Amino acid sequence: MARLIKFTNHQFEKEEFKEILLKLYVQENKTTYEIGEKFNVGSTAISAWLKKFGIPIKIRKNYENLYQIEKFDLTIEELEKKVRKWYLEEDLNAVEIAKKMNVNPRTVGRWFKKFGISVKGYRQVHLKNKKYLENENLEKDLRRLYLDEQKPMVEIGELYDVDFSVIGKDLRKFKIPIRNCSERGKIVWEDEGYIKRQKESHKKAWSLKLRKRQSSTHIKLWKDPKHRAKMKKAWGVTPNVFEWLVGSLPEMKNYEFTGDFAKRLGNYHPDFTWEEGKKIIETNGERWHDDPKREKRKIKIFESFGYDTLMIWWKEWKNDIESVKQKIKKFNEK
Repeated sequence: MARLIKFTNHQFEKEEFKEILLKLYVQENKTTYEIGEKFNVGSTAISAWLKKFGIPIKIRKNYENLYQIEKFDLTIEELEKKVRKWYLEEDLNAVEIAKKMNVNPRTVGRWFKKFGISVKGYRQVHLKNKKYLENENLEKDLRRLYLDEQKPMVEIGELYDVDFSVIGKDLRKFKIPIRNCSERGKIVWEDEGYIKRQKESHKKAWSLKLRKRQSSTHIKLWKDPKHRAKMKKAWGVTPNVFEWLVGSLPEMKNYEFTGDFAKRLGNYHPDFTWEEGKKIIETNGERWHDDPKREKRKIKIFESFGYDTLMIWWKEWKNDIESVKQKIKKFNEK
């Protein structure tokens, strides 16, 4: 049976698709971008198929000249004149020029290099607000807003009508310490307006119906041993240091390590399982298992499948290994 090549709205046999590519790319001189648009895929996917079929990719320089003349109906001189006018006189940036010409911004960047146009610095590109540029007390204002009032960069940018990336660069320029992600997140999530906007956005993007459908799909997938094996390989799941230490104890001789997706109970994969004794041992680090309700729910789910559960915490192991051994021994004898 011939292999089928499937796109969103199209389906071809391999040889048939090769003929189509030869016609579009070689005979009609279409670009990979234009062919990609036709089949609703990216230009990189088309390039990959061209290489697979042994169709030589056009040299970038010739490709660009062809693209400029045929697509825009412009000579190189006319194109250079337009680009210079937009970038240097009308103060448009590469992204805005790309939108006008319906090309990738990287193509505009290549034009700049080809025409010898010196690229502006971030201030020239982003700053059209002269008040910000000419502010003599900028460092003092940024320190007050960012350090004293704890405003995020986005909010400061909105105050000055500039991009937040400009604020970030100037904070570094004045050697103002940038907050880490955790600190920034805490500040943002204290804003009631932000919380409200996020809730509304979440409702639209993740409706209850969609969440239920995704949940049922994942439950079905994880019941399949092939899927579990595939995910184990993809994620490179192996016992961590704590699991390895506990698993190597003589008291654990009856237990099998199942934290690598080997066993699934409900929505959970127990760390160690003793099938005959119907017992489970979970090794928990305080950082990743800091929700008591979730841990209790996990124990109840394991109970519903007929398993007793013992939880060992990293703090316990670090403080007194012998007491952990005794704990496991007593649990095994129940």
